Parts: sequence; C-alpha cells; structure tokens
Amino acid sequence: MERPNEHDFEAIFDLPIDNRIFASFLDHLPFPVQLYTADGTMIFANESFFQEFEIDDPSKILGQYNLLKDPNVADDGLLETVRRALSGETVFTPDVKVPVQAIKRVHKLETRYIEQIVQDILTYPVKDAEGNILFLANILTIKGRYRERSDITKAVEYIESHWKEEFSAQETAREVSMSYAYFFRLFKKHVGMTPHDYYISIKMNKLKEFLMDANLSVEEAFSACGINYHGYYAGLFREKSGMTPSEYRRRFLHSDRRNGNPKEKTVL
Repeated sequence: MERPNEHDFEAIFDLPIDNRIFASFLDHLPFPVQLYTADGTMIFANESFFQEFEIDDPSKILGQYNLLKDPNVADDGLLETVRRALSGETVFTPDVKVPVQAIKRVHKLETRYIEQIVQDILTYPVKDAEGNILFLANILTIKGRYRERSDITKAVEYIESHWKEEFSAQETAREVSMSYAYFFRLFKKHVGMTPHDYYISIKMNKLKEFLMDANLSVEEAFSACGINYHGYYAGLFREKSGMTPSEYRRRFLHSDRRNGNPKEKTVL
C-alpha cells in the first residue's frame, strides 16, 4: 500500500466536522490510525489498528497505554519524534519495529505467538484555532509482520514470567524440551538475540517502568526488580540506556511535568 501523504491528512484534520463523524471516518480507513492526547495517552484507534495488532478488547489499551511512558519508545529513539510533533511539526518515521508481544504483555492482552510488525509512522499534530495541540495522530503503514515457532514462544513466555529470578538458559531449555545448544541457536535465530540478552532486555524495561514511579526512590525501584542498586545492574543500565538510573528518572519525570502530569511526590 502506498503510504499516506501528509498534506492529504492536513486537509482532513482541518475539516470542521462533528467528532462522531470524524471518528466514524477514521474507523473506516483501510490503514491503522491512532489518536493520542498531548500527555501521550492513547484515546482512539480505528478498527484497522485493532485488526492488525489482533487486540480483541480495546478498553485494555485505550486510556491505558501512554506513548511517553513506554520504554520501547525511548529505546528506539521515538521519543524525540513525539516531542517534535508536540512542538507542532509533522514527522515521518520509517521502518519502525514494533514488538507486539511486549505491548500485549504490559497491558495483559492475550499473547499467542511472538510477533514483530515493521511499519512507517506519520505523526501529525492536530491543533485548535489558536494553535494549541489537541492531540497527535499516528498514521501507520504496515510493511511487514513476522511470526515465530510455538516452542520459542513458550521459551519467551517462560523468560518473561521469571524475569525477577536469576536467569538460567539451561533451565529454560528444559522447559521447552530442547538441548541447550539447539535451544540457544534456535532462540537467537527467531528472536534476534540470545536468551540471556532477551532476559536482560525484559529486566531493563521493568526497571525503567519502576524508575518512572515518582513514589519510589531509585534504590526502591531496583529492589522491586529483585536487584541491588549498588551492584552490577546499575552499570549495565547505564551501558544499555546511555544514562545513569537517576538521570533516566529525572528526564522522564521532567517530561511528565512538562506535559501536564505532575506527580504527587518525587523520591530521589
């Protein structure tokens, strides 16, 4: 499918039409569309989005998922795209890899297999007559989707459900009835990283979620993940994210306040 032209969408969003008619129009578009409030909360997605991502219950993601608080957005460098759009710029981002299973896990949606979707994203800021941002529109062009084997899916689910424990690739291999060597090779082929690296990525994303909780200190965020703040993982966090845990925390709490979401308290 040819990707949507940003100038076409500028005309559409400027139409003086009733919200219900507008939502109905978006719902019938043949490609996925998402609407986010200026604070990053998803408030609408059309039927094409839910079909592409195989989400049966929209209530589990609408009003629940926040773009600015998603560690995957920060890791993939998409946060800068969102910030540019919030400043009033229309932004096109090609070849974005969306870890569908990770999103479904966070929002407790059914996960049947590993899947990754590759898409182009056109982000358009919708403004009122005074130029204030009403919401951001994401128009998605799906370029590819990849599904994996059920035994590897089982291994991934085992790692995700035991992320707080010490990792053992041998134990994970036994869970899926494979030899360690065969499991290691197959996992890396289908997931794109080693079992241990996948475990670390889950651990780091969980830590980021806890670091964004202003009611926890940095040390308490580490403790909630079953790790020691003064040990190996603090250095690993800096290596993976390019920031210390405290720097990461300050950056995202500052982003929340700037977008109108002050926290009750901030514990450093």
